[in-house]
Amino acid sequence: METVALAKEMSVSLATIRRDMADLEQRGTIRRVHGGAVLSSRTPPVHQSNASGAPLTVGMVLPRSGYYYGPVIRGANRAARELGARLLVAVSDDSFERELSVVQRMVDNGIDGLIISTTGSQYEDGAFRDLILGLPIPVVLLERDPNVLFGKGVRLDSVRTSHGDGVQDAVRYLHANGHGRIALLSPGFYATPAMRDGYLAATEQLGLPQLPFLESDHWSPARTRLPWELVQELLDQGCDAIVVHPEQDAVDVAQDCLARGLSIPDDLAIISYDDELSAFCEVPLTAVAPPKTQVGFQAVKRCMELCLADDDRAAPQTISVYPELRIRRSTGVAG
Repeated sequence: METVALAKEMSVSLATIRRDMADLEQRGTIRRVHGGAVLSSRTPPVHQSNASGAPLTVGMVLPRSGYYYGPVIRGANRAARELGARLLVAVSDDSFERELSVVQRMVDNGIDGLIISTTGSQYEDGAFRDLILGLPIPVVLLERDPNVLFGKGVRLDSVRTSHGDGVQDAVRYLHANGHGRIALLSPGFYATPAMRDGYLAATEQLGLPQLPFLESDHWSPARTRLPWELVQELLDQGCDAIVVHPEQDAVDVAQDCLARGLSIPDDLAIISYDDELSAFCEVPLTAVAPPKTQVGFQAVKRCMELCLADDDRAAPQTISVYPELRIRRSTGVAG
């Protein structure tokens, strides 16, 4: 197929076609040639076997299956298919007890490697920490830092989004478009410390004032909506742009601004952290999009590498995957 003809037929730009072709080439679906691409003559994946001759089985334990983790599962499943492995997924439903029992059951049933995104953000002692660190199979943490999770000096592989870089990109973009008093709103989720570090690094580098950072003590577990008073507090201090995490709070802030007659982005520019709903808001929100599918893919790929490694003392790796900043109407030149 020719690139120009395909772009014309689908009524999209050449840049879009080239980007999609690059992705398909990376997956091995096509082979690019001058002016276009041809289908690859792919062979079925070779099933990687364990000592018993059965396909390698990777267990994945997640705190929940919806929203954030849906794309992660899809990416992990694609990697397992391409690598000839079997993927088992279990969900703890944010229960510490269920998390412990699920991991133990998977190990007892003979999984060859484990990928886990834990319910908690810290396990410096206790049965779960002892179980994970004592497993005789490869363990890959997903969206978790082993030194935060289990304490300094713990050596485990991890694959995670570079949330700090995502926030830094957002702050730099807002500053480049004329905004000078930029705030970060984020409750006490696992990603919050990295996001805060990114915010502080970017504002310091740019010489911007660091507005009060609103953390978990401003949030009640029972609340269903971000209190407007928090946003008003920032506006009273001259805030002209905010990065809001999670995305639902960003959507709520945008709706509350419009309901109060504020203009987006003239009165307040908004960047959402995550991008499931942002494009569909009344004023579409610029968003930092975590690479969820790629995180899942890379986690399975790394776990498989460890399962097949000749040396079980391979140095642990931290694989950071960078988010994408998607520009929409909620940001612009401050007026």
